[in-house]
Order: sequence, then C-alpha cells, then structure tokens
Amino acid sequence: MLTSKSKVETFLGTSISEDLVDKIAWVTAYITNYTEKDFEAGVAESRYYDGDGTDTLIIDDVTSVTQVDIIDAQAVDDVEYTLDNTNDYWLYPLNKTTFDRIKLNPSGARGIFPIGHHRIKVTGVFAYSATVPADIEWVATSMVAELYKMKDDSTRVISSETLGEYSVTFEKLTDKPRYTTILDFYRTPNI
Repeated sequence: MLTSKSKVETFLGTSISEDLVDKIAWVTAYITNYTEKDFEAGVAESRYYDGDGTDTLIIDDVTSVTQVDIIDAQAVDDVEYTLDNTNDYWLYPLNKTTFDRIKLNPSGARGIFPIGHHRIKVTGVFAYSATVPADIEWVATSMVAELYKMKDDSTRVISSETLGEYSVTFEKLTDKPRYTTILDFYRTPNI
C-alpha cells in the first residue's frame, strides 16, 4: 500500500476509528493504474518479452535483474542460453536505481536479441522503486484523507453553488490539479 492509516491520521491531525483498508486499497489501485507504475517492490518474478533482432530490449520498470534467458524458439520455456550479467548486458539508464532497458554488450556472447514472441525471459524485481517515493506517498495519504472526509458533506469543498432552486456541486477528488500534476510526472507517454 502507498500509505497507511497512521499516516492519514498524522496528515489529518486526528485519530480515526474507521478501518481505512478499502480506501487505501482504492487509492493505491487508482495511482498504480493512472501512472502505470508499481511503486511497491515485491518479490522477484519472471516476465517474457518479444525479441526484435536489435541489441536493446525495452522492459517494464525493474529495480534489479537476477537472470536474463534466451528461450528456444521451438520449445516453450526451454532455455537456450542464459546471459551473464557481468559480461553480456547492461541495465539502462546508467546510474539510476530503476531500469527500463537491457542493452547487450557488443563484446558479449550475444550481439542481438533473437526475433520472436516470448523469446526473452527476464527475472527480477519489477517495480518503479524499492520504496514508495515521498511525493507519491503524500498524494496517496492526501487522497485517502479526502475520501475519509467526504463521508461528511460539510467538509467537502464546494466548487459551484446556485441560489434559485438551490443547487451545489462538490469538487471531485480526481479534478485536483495538485494530484494530477504530481502523478503525470510518473506517467510514460504512449507512443
């Protein structure tokens, strides 16, 4: 989860008796889906990628890679060759803690990734970061706090009001530019 009940209580400056697990889960899912980034590092897993005959493979955000296998074209999941992480490839971008590309070393055992579907198996910890970035934690905490406050109509922010045949419109949570401005920083534009 991107925040916790204690962080929301600190943010609001009050103790909350309500269980916030559902609200925290909703906000975590919203932020993850909106940014298309996983901010919580999990356990190592394997993911498959298509080879395109080049020396660079675009992968999902990963904080560490433990193994890169070339899969035999004729058999499902039969490893044809395992790349050596010290001689055969580099993770890019350099000098970062999160990587999104694997580039083959021209002096390594392989010059290009083989062409074909599901020909490369990458094992590692797939996440945008090992710990939740502070600004993402703030957005999550703030959004959960607003969801909590929304149960009481008197605490909602009014964005418009009409007197004749009284009408009121409350500000929507996702319309807040302070959230989307921060979250947009983490989004990768679709090409």
